[in-house]
Amino acid sequence: KDAYKDVVFGVYSKNDITLNDKVIIPADGLVGTLTIDEDGKNIEQLDLPTGEYYVKELETNGVNAFCG
Repeated sequence: KDAYKDVVFGVYSKNDITLNDKVIIPADGLVGTLTIDEDGKNIEQLDLPTGEYYVKELETNGVNAFCG
């Protein structure tokens, strides 16, 4: 249960997201962060425009160490 406790994930846009031919979110732009509760579910709800996104771990809790 502690594997994801206090871990923070960043949600990033994969491509430029546009509205009326203007870029409102650039490619690789951070659009929000997510943290996980003790049940393994994210706490925040992000209201994102239609697009493709990816997630990167920003902060770890030391339980799962990684090199990179």
